[in-house]
Amino acid sequence: MNFLKLSKMDNNLLKDVIGNDKSLIRFLILISVAFTVAVITTWILFSYLKRQNSDFEVSFSSEGATIIVSKNSRKAIFLLPASKPWVNTGIIVNKDKPITFTASGRVHLAINNLVKSAEANIKPQVKWTGPEGYDSGLAEKDRYRSPILISPRSNLGKIIGFVKSPNDITPGPKYRSPNNTFEVENNTVYTPKETGELWLCINDFLLGPEDDEKSLKAYIGETRGREREKRIQEFNKILTQGYWEIWFDDNIGEYMLQIDLTNN
Repeated sequence: MNFLKLSKMDNNLLKDVIGNDKSLIRFLILISVAFTVAVITTWILFSYLKRQNSDFEVSFSSEGATIIVSKNSRKAIFLLPASKPWVNTGIIVNKDKPITFTASGRVHLAINNLVKSAEANIKPQVKWTGPEGYDSGLAEKDRYRSPILISPRSNLGKIIGFVKSPNDITPGPKYRSPNNTFEVENNTVYTPKETGELWLCINDFLLGPEDDEKSLKAYIGETRGREREKRIQEFNKILTQGYWEIWFDDNIGEYMLQIDLTNN
């Protein structure tokens, strides 16, 4: 009898936890699905390559790139997370030596919107996108954020590349938009203008310590009254914490890139 009571108590407790944490559970499920898809895709690709050509070597860079070298080609596979601005692939490319990109995958740049829509059983306003990014342009509320977009000329969510030479500043919040960035598209060839490390990122808004006024305007937008005061207080906390990646932490998903370095 005591055992039955205990089982009922456990069931009620489980229902309470699930009922109170629907958002957390949905969020964890989304992360799990995205990770599982990436792992399965990589495994399938490796299996295919092994069947096609058993004579190849696989190595891994410290930054997460998988380098595959066979008799006839040299290729790299890299998983680019949507939640991290400017990632060093660890791949060295050479000046005037073309490289070819093949990209796939999907990302979402407003996970809070996605979860809220799922809870309300309505279609989300912000949808998932592929490597080409959102082609509908910026939303009205994002007008004030456009100056802090990593590549203002490119679609939000598009893959952006940068070849960092030894003399270049490391890209990030203090160096948001290097001068020689380029767009990465599916089945496109890029010829580096200099030798250096290949850096990649997903085009999104990135606050920075070097342009407080620009970042402040981007964060508070056109809010008024108490809402504006609240946003200013929040921005002061961001400054104190150095939390420049706030809009990247709202992203989920990955792009998988195959980088053909055969001619490099």
